[in-house]
Order: sequence, then structure tokens, then C-alpha cells
Amino acid sequence: MMYIENAEFRYVQQRVVQSLRMARAAADRCARTVHEDLAARYATRLETIIETREGRTLGSISFDRQSSPLTSTLVGLVSPFALPPMMQQPQ
Repeated sequence: MMYIENAEFRYVQQRVVQSLRMARAAADRCARTVHEDLAARYATRLETIIETREGRTLGSISFDRQSSPLTSTLVGLVSPFALPPMMQQPQ
């Protein structure tokens, strides 16, 4: 059974990746800034989904930032330098 929350998570995750790709491909700084801002807003939505999920299942989710579902999934898809600062893993 697929939950709406999981479908929303995947959709928003795809939008983050697509916005970052479009930001990298943007011809001018204005377009790049717009796409980076969109990616950051989608990332905020992903964080909300994850926090909601953590609130429901406290024992099944790791609270370690480096192994959170958001960072582990996005880092595998996009170069870490392409991610907005709020989504980059701490060094």
C-alpha cells in the first residue's frame, strides 16, 4: 500500500533535483537564483514531511543529520556542491 505522504515525498524530492539541475543549466544569475530558491523551498517541504514522519514513528527514524532520508537520498542524486547550504552534509 502506498501512502500519500510517500508519494508526496518522492514528488517533492524530484522537484528539488530538477530545480537544482535547472539552476546549474541557467544562462544568467537571475534564473539561477530563482531555481535555487525553488529548490530550497522544496527542501523545506521535504524537511516538514520528514519531521512529521519522525513525530509518528519516533523509534524507527534516525535523528542523525548525516543519515537522514533527505540528505542520504539527495546526496546520491546530485553533487553535494550543487545542494543549497542548508542541505549539505556537515564536514
